[in-house]
Amino acid sequence: MDLHEADDGGSGGATADGSGGAAQQLSAAELRAAVAAQCMEFHSFVRELSGRYRTEARRHFYVTPTSYLQLLDSFRVLLAAKQGEVSSARRRYEVGLEKLLSTESQVWSRRR
Repeated sequence: MDLHEADDGGSGGATADGSGGAAQQLSAAELRAAVAAQCMEFHSFVRELSGRYRTEARRHFYVTPTSYLQLLDSFRVLLAAKQGEVSSARRRYEVGLEKLLSTESQVWSRRR
């Protein structure tokens, strides 16, 4: 096995299934639309939970533009942290693979 066979081309883009694997890559416009749709889901879910909270606790929880922007900023920070974790894991994998390939070639050269 060659190192390049294990590499996905280094594109690092988002995939349609969110796995980052062999699924179809999303274009920038598709990714933007998917993020916008997810933001709408966040907002709708928070409004729904706010209504439940008002019914159960008899207290209001207002979803303001500022609180919504804080949610988006928290999501951005979390996303950056997770992307860093994935990049770090990928680097460790690649270094390990390179070491295995190097060891394999050394073993084969000594057998000859």
